[in-house]
Amino acid sequence: MKEPMLTIAMMAALTMCTATVNAEPNNLPANYKGAALAAVKDRLKAPDSVRTLRLSAIRPFDLLDGTTSVIVEVNAKNSFGGYTGLEAVSVYFKDGKIVDALSR
Repeated sequence: MKEPMLTIAMMAALTMCTATVNAEPNNLPANYKGAALAAVKDRLKAPDSVRTLRLSAIRPFDLLDGTTSVIVEVNAKNSFGGYTGLEAVSVYFKDGKIVDALSR
């Protein structure tokens, strides 16, 4: 039980160290919300099985490498046919375009 908590704490500390504090992130297009949700749904094994797909309460933030991170929460079926529970996916924008989407 201690190992997952330590991992979560380390990820949070790393995120805080690499993020810059801006009132408005720089690299987001006007339609970033819809684009981020669509990017996450497109990467799912069973996109029609989505129960929950929403932007996280965590505001978008700029990273030091010039990308902007948007957190999307998703609950969908995995390859075994079972629901995974709510998972966070980071969608990264650079120069107004999505460059990557990674599960945490």
